[in-house]
Amino acid sequence: MSCRDFLIRVCQRQNCNKYHEIRRCTKNNCTQGSSCKYVHLRQEEVDNINNNIRPHSKEAYDELKRIAYLLRETYRRNKKNHARSIY
Repeated sequence: MSCRDFLIRVCQRQNCNKYHEIRRCTKNNCTQGSSCKYVHLRQEEVDNINNNIRPHSKEAYDELKRIAYLLRETYRRNKKNHARSIY
């Protein structure tokens, strides 16, 4: 799974064992709903995001915002307020 701290801002955990990159959804039966923590974009767009090539397309921006919101909801209340001010 992708690191939520990395996706929302910067991961500062030592020995973090999660992915520090955007990962494309590879599930065959994924409904592409709001609960999936992977992006549903073309591989080219995923590569552009990981290589920080800008500007991102509107679809990529919307997908990243969806994932950031989903991951922010997993934080405790005091961290939610901090994450809200970031994006």
